[in-house]
Amino acid sequence: MTDKQLKQIAAGLVVLLALWGLSELLSGRSDPTAGSRIFQPVPEARVDSIVIRRPDDTIRLVKRPGYWVVNGHRASSTEVAGLFTQLADTTLPEVAGESRAVHARMGLGEDSARQVQVFSGGTSAIDLLVGSRGPDYQSSYVRKPGDDRVYLRFGPFAGYLDRAVDDWRERRMASIPVDSARRVDITRHGRRYSLVRKDARWQFADGRPADSVLTQKLLRSLSPATATGFASAEEAKKISFARPDLRVVVIGTHNDTLIHLLGDSMPNGYWVRNDSGGPIFRNGVWIADEITPHDSTLRARP
Repeated sequence: MTDKQLKQIAAGLVVLLALWGLSELLSGRSDPTAGSRIFQPVPEARVDSIVIRRPDDTIRLVKRPGYWVVNGHRASSTEVAGLFTQLADTTLPEVAGESRAVHARMGLGEDSARQVQVFSGGTSAIDLLVGSRGPDYQSSYVRKPGDDRVYLRFGPFAGYLDRAVDDWRERRMASIPVDSARRVDITRHGRRYSLVRKDARWQFADGRPADSVLTQKLLRSLSPATATGFASAEEAKKISFARPDLRVVVIGTHNDTLIHLLGDSMPNGYWVRNDSGGPIFRNGVWIADEITPHDSTLRARP
């Protein structure tokens, strides 16, 4: 091979490299801010509401003083915090497509995409379409409304958009400051007993000693007491707490009622509600032993 031929090959390689670099620049793949423009984090303190529109329903998270509500129900602070963690993720997404032709395949068509809007000060601060899961399942394909370019966004962000209303709701039935408890009154299917704290130990109201360790375990099960689900509107109409099968009342240091829960039997579990009203929670059969144990299990052993 002659020197002239080698020079021609080298020149060709230089031209190819230049063309490749220009192509990457024009396509936006080398633009470090291309991904960041689709998702600017907004602090929770500045957010008024979040709307998740899906093909079959809409989830509306609205801020209230000190808490959030979801479609009119009190929302779980844990779930809301998890969503804001994802909204604050500044990891740059990757460009996954440039053409409208890939939208349907990636779940970003007009009739298949989920739309997420975050409102701050009454205006939309984030507006994003979210499609199918990516190659690693946790990631997801996203794009801006009106923009053909598709990005692959990493992290479990899409999982929050799949949650039903009940998944967003607060499942804590009650939560007490354990050290403030001074009396516990329990009723279980007609059998009643009370525990009182005397000095640093627990005993039954009639003076029999109680197992203080197991009594503390009972109190910790109420801090918090968490449900598995909720009664539907139709189920709630048929549930009565007029003669509850379960009842637990915890009185505090200042003779204040820390909690008052009522339980009504159902097949394979119990409905539980606060005596003051509010949501009706669904629970398994285990809840009876957890919040209203038999008195025999709390007796002090020699």
